[in-house]
Amino acid sequence: MPRRYQNDESPFGHEDGELGAPTFPRVTAHKLRHTAASLMIASGAHVKTIQRQLGHKSATMTLDNYGHLFDDDLDGVAERMSAGYRAAAARCAQNVPTRPDLHIVGA
Repeated sequence: MPRRYQNDESPFGHEDGELGAPTFPRVTAHKLRHTAASLMIASGAHVKTIQRQLGHKSATMTLDNYGHLFDDDLDGVAERMSAGYRAAAARCAQNVPTRPDLHIVGA
């Protein structure tokens, strides 16, 4: 005897609750294209690479369609900018006299 489900829990959407043949969503080339774009984004591909792969005229078009899938990496950007600033400041500080007895020539 087939297993019966409540109407709202049937995995196959049969109103009578009978377990029947599974139904699958229709897969189109367009849906596969979106899937490919999503997988590229999830793998960390650069937006220009995705743009070229999909044949979009511009990266703006790619971002308009898939921008919501890119991580909001503001914390990471801030950390990298801060590290870059500290590194640049450390290099520049080498040219600044730190001893009071040193004087800059021509000043």
